[in-house]
Amino acid sequence: MELTTWFPGYPQSLSQIRRLLRQLSAESSLPEDAIEDLVLACSEAAGYLVGRTGVRELMLRWNSWSDGASVELEVDGIFPKSGNGHRPYEAFPIINAVVNQATVVENVIGRPRTTVKLVKYWEDQSPLGIISPWVA
Repeated sequence: MELTTWFPGYPQSLSQIRRLLRQLSAESSLPEDAIEDLVLACSEAAGYLVGRTGVRELMLRWNSWSDGASVELEVDGIFPKSGNGHRPYEAFPIINAVVNQATVVENVIGRPRTTVKLVKYWEDQSPLGIISPWVA
C-alpha cells in the first residue's frame, strides 16, 4: 500500500500524523509493537523537521509490504547547524532505538529540502539503530 499526503508545518499536525500512521498500519494488518515503534519514530522525526526548519508544510509518504513499512517525511529547508557544527538529527536516540534504518538526505543544491526515511521490518532483518546522513 502506498500513500502520499501533506500536513501543515506546525506542531499540532503531529497528532494527525500519528493518527494517520496508526490507521494505515491497521489497514495493512501490521503487528502492534512494530506500529508503535514506527509511529514513535515518525513523530520524533516530524517534530524535529517542523520545529527546526520553520516549514509551511510536511510531505508524508507511506509504503508497506508483507514484512515491513517505510515512511518518508520531506520538508523544504535544511536543519541549521548547532554550535559544534553538527546537525540536530545526529542526536536521534529514540529513532535510533526503534527502527531498522533511518536515512537523512539534505539537498542543498537547487531547492533546499530535507528528507527523512524510516524503515521498520517486522522480522529482525537489519540491526536497529542505523542512521545514514547524506547531503546532496
